[in-house]
Amino acid sequence: MMMNTKALAPVLALVAALATAAPAMAASEIIFYGYAKYTPVVDAVGSTMDVYALAAPGSVAPPLAFDWTNYEYTVHVSGMTVATYVADSVPVGPYLLDRKASTFSGGIVRIYQEAKVGGTHADFAAPGTFVDGTLILAASVDDGFAALLTDGPLLHDGIFVGSGSGTCDFNAGSRLGELVAAEYYLNDWFCGGVPISDPNPTVPTGFHRTFNVKIVSPNDPTGLEAGTWSSVKGLYR
Repeated sequence: MMMNTKALAPVLALVAALATAAPAMAASEIIFYGYAKYTPVVDAVGSTMDVYALAAPGSVAPPLAFDWTNYEYTVHVSGMTVATYVADSVPVGPYLLDRKASTFSGGIVRIYQEAKVGGTHADFAAPGTFVDGTLILAASVDDGFAALLTDGPLLHDGIFVGSGSGTCDFNAGSRLGELVAAEYYLNDWFCGGVPISDPNPTVPTGFHRTFNVKIVSPNDPTGLEAGTWSSVKGLYR
């Protein structure tokens, strides 16, 4: 579908700015691996997106001490409403690059800690298992979260891969005081989807795309690793 590419300009500018900002110093980060689902329709303006994801040992340099032996850590991102959505194709030399771009308003990030013994293991077939632990941190997602997924230009296989970029402000949770004590700023943490892809054979029933949640402290609001889209797409075939 061809559309006016001027409509994409704000999304492209925001994603580019967040992805290329130079880090000021080493940052703390939390990475969760999971999936997103939309209600009622994927990518439709007015639909809401929920993300459920699970952290893995060794995948994070968290701002809080994580006890991987006795607990698992999950995240639920809820209430992000699709504000704009544009799908188009643009020429890149003799080829075409297919794009899907969206922005979101609102949303809440909730991070949970669940005991491995006596608790409920997180299961994507039962999303409620991601939110039945202790709420240790919660943050509001700032309006303007932007996501851009692309397919091509050299290889068009119908698989769109990209990322999302935004910020969030921590304001609740049983361990919020630890962030304050460690002198972290509570506002303007990078909150992103790194990477996002669809369609993907690993996506469980009831979900629409892979969506790994990455949260990085304000002293490095990007936290994006260098790499090419082709190398990232290779991981999702």
